[in-house]
Amino acid sequence: MRKFFIILTVFIYYIAYGQSNILIEENANLIDQAKNYYQNKEYTIVIKTLESILPQIDELNKIEAHKYLGFSYAKINDRISAKEHLKTLLKLNPQFSFKAQEVDSSIIEILNEAKREIAHEAAMCSCFIPGVGQVLKGEERKGKLLMLGSSLSFVSTVILWLETENRQQRYLGLGPDSVEYMDEYYSEYNKWFRISVSSSAIFIGFYLFSIWDAYFSNTQVKIVNETGSSNFIRGNDLIKIGHEFSF
Repeated sequence: MRKFFIILTVFIYYIAYGQSNILIEENANLIDQAKNYYQNKEYTIVIKTLESILPQIDELNKIEAHKYLGFSYAKINDRISAKEHLKTLLKLNPQFSFKAQEVDSSIIEILNEAKREIAHEAAMCSCFIPGVGQVLKGEERKGKLLMLGSSLSFVSTVILWLETENRQQRYLGLGPDSVEYMDEYYSEYNKWFRISVSSSAIFIGFYLFSIWDAYFSNTQVKIVNETGSSNFIRGNDLIKIGHEFSF
């Protein structure tokens, strides 16, 4: 009986695995079809095709689907839907690069709006937990370092202020018979006070930098030319800062 259940489990696994592969392949074919529809300027068919499979496709194909959905909605002047799909794409892959021949001025404008909204959301997240905004924008290493630094500085600040409060109470608790200890106790309290202020300043520095960095850094959308050169768009400006290969 045990052997039978093992065989049955393996059989079910392979059936499910095979069906999953078939579904992935079917979805990939539908995405390829949607790309052809897009090239033929049949934007409503692209939208209908991709919206129907969007909930069930894997992340890699989902990025492509959001890309062509965003482009297609932009082509039919539905800026709100276009921006939502392009925002989702940029959240799934913040470093995603677009080909220069794929994007026109209207799509670039929507991409800029999407980037700005992501920056606003990231800054708001960093207001609550420093570093989360950077993680949201795909800068995981920087975000984790900011989380670690702000957490350590916050904990140390709390501990230092508690000790400072303790030193202050000892100083204030001195009576008339302990005048000779007043300078010593005050000096100890003052030392801990200055250390606590410094620790507080470090935490505030981490906190404010996290918000500022989430809002202003990584706000450029990468545009890649066929020649190999890279461009970054920011606002309404196009700045070429990349490289070019010649053959």
